[in-house]
Amino acid sequence: MALLYRGESRWKILRHPVFWMKVIEIVLSFIVAPLVIAYNDKGGVYQRDSDKSFNITVKYPFDYNNETAVYTDEDGPLTSFNFDPAIKVCAQLFVAVLIVAGLLAIATLLISCAVHRKERVASKVSIAEIFISIVIAVLVAVVTSLWLYNILELKKEVENEVENVITTLGPDRCSNCVEFLPDYSVLFASVGFGYLLLVIWLLNTSLVFCDTVDSSDQVNGISSLVFAQEEELTDKSRETNAFETTA
Repeated sequence: MALLYRGESRWKILRHPVFWMKVIEIVLSFIVAPLVIAYNDKGGVYQRDSDKSFNITVKYPFDYNNETAVYTDEDGPLTSFNFDPAIKVCAQLFVAVLIVAGLLAIATLLISCAVHRKERVASKVSIAEIFISIVIAVLVAVVTSLWLYNILELKKEVENEVENVITTLGPDRCSNCVEFLPDYSVLFASVGFGYLLLVIWLLNTSLVFCDTVDSSDQVNGISSLVFAQEEELTDKSRETNAFETTA
């Protein structure tokens, strides 16, 4: 990205697709992370015309504690229930990688804009940016896939626990029970945006790579031309010297 902008005005930078891809990377990173962090919904069972209910609070970081489940029947809350610890780890890892991706996108964008007129520095920045983009793309692909798998596991665990409560209560105590499940559409949306962010990082990497190669070819072409001109001037100088010596 930095090589691409060498010698151009800052207004031309704003019109380049790589610049806007960086902006999209930043925006997506800081949109997706709050979707997971702010998620808060409930699943469980309640009895019609009664205060008796069993609730599972499903929210980030998806770690069960005594406050997330309430059962107002005489048996008290079912304290044996717990989320799989892997769900918590994957949720936190997913959010962390997205935030890091957004911060690195900001850093590379600012640095590239700052050094776009300095050829040697810009070349090194472009190479570093390609390396960073590849690493981030791999991380986003891995954590998003893991997060998708764990959302499905989370959904399954909640459904199984609700069924377990109904079975435990039995038909006599739960003749008028109604089960309700969380809406996971926000979490699945975070997965979709995660894969979209992956595509943007890959496109950005390919564009920066192509621009770096093109810029390198142009520099090599100019260097070859200068070398050829110097060689031609040297030959002419030799011919002139030889003529003067003969004369």
